[in-house]
Amino acid sequence: MFAEAGYKRQTYNIDMIPLDLFFLLAGLIGLETFYLIYRKQKKQYVMNILLLIFFTVLYFVLPHRDNFN
Repeated sequence: MFAEAGYKRQTYNIDMIPLDLFFLLAGLIGLETFYLIYRKQKKQYVMNILLLIFFTVLYFVLPHRDNFN
């Protein structure tokens, strides 16, 4: 199907590995945040929430990085 359409890029799922790792890391930090909230360790879960906000900003800004030149 891709050959007939003249598709030039790689057709494997290897292109999705960085995005999958990004979501895995964000998910693990989210789980750790809930655990730290349960343990009432405010300083550490606030830091994790800031990391999750940073990941969210990266997720929305990086696809548009060509527009910032």
